[in-house]
Amino acid sequence: MVREINLTKRAMRKKAVLWHVAGGWLSNLIHIVQGLLLIPLYIYYLGDRLYGFWLATGGILAWISMVDFGASAITLQRCAAAFGRKDFALIVQYFWHGAVIMYVMLILFLMSFLTVGFFIPSWLDIDPVYQSTIINCYYVTSVAVML
Repeated sequence: MVREINLTKRAMRKKAVLWHVAGGWLSNLIHIVQGLLLIPLYIYYLGDRLYGFWLATGGILAWISMVDFGASAITLQRCAAAFGRKDFALIVQYFWHGAVIMYVMLILFLMSFLTVGFFIPSWLDIDPVYQSTIINCYYVTSVAVML
């Protein structure tokens, strides 16, 4: 018997949400402290111009990654709820539906990253001496964002 997946039904997981929010705050705190400690070193070793290009490309990646619709979080939540009910067939259905959605999203992200990467040197007016470094860093970071 195949059960139909109903994504409109709300799952109540207050404790999980609280842990998720606390983890997000801790992650932000770590990024803030990291920035305060490392930014002076970046400027010293990279120089203000190269560091500016790096920040600009990171900002572009952040804008693109904000398109994430939360499919992975929904899949995780639904799989966990089904696991709590010991409904293993439903776990598999949720997992594979989530995997298909994530695959499509990754393809869209990849196309976005490649398209934007093509225009970055002209948009940011990057010095020719820095272009290959900035673009290669952008593409490596794009892959990291996708993963």
